[in-house]
Amino acid sequence: MNEITYDRIKESLEALKLRHTLEALDNYMERAMKDELNIVEVLDHIFTQEALDKRRRACEQQVQMSGFPMKKALADFDFSFQPSIDRKQNAQ
Repeated sequence: MNEITYDRIKESLEALKLRHTLEALDNYMERAMKDELNIVEVLDHIFTQEALDKRRRACEQQVQMSGFPMKKALADFDFSFQPSIDRKQNAQ
């Protein structure tokens, strides 16, 4: 791939706000060449990672917009404070 095409791809990724792909493009291309992946495999990996990143950002934004006083996760829950809750049931 020549330099002009590569630059145009980067500009397009930036215009489309595909930040994750833009940041990891060099690694993707290197992996594709090393593993001799075809274009469909490369696109599958790129789009899967971009979709995961988009979902993560959306979740973070929703939590931020919720106005909760602090961020908590189930892993932070103090089961000793509420012994009637079965820890095994919540691990599923």
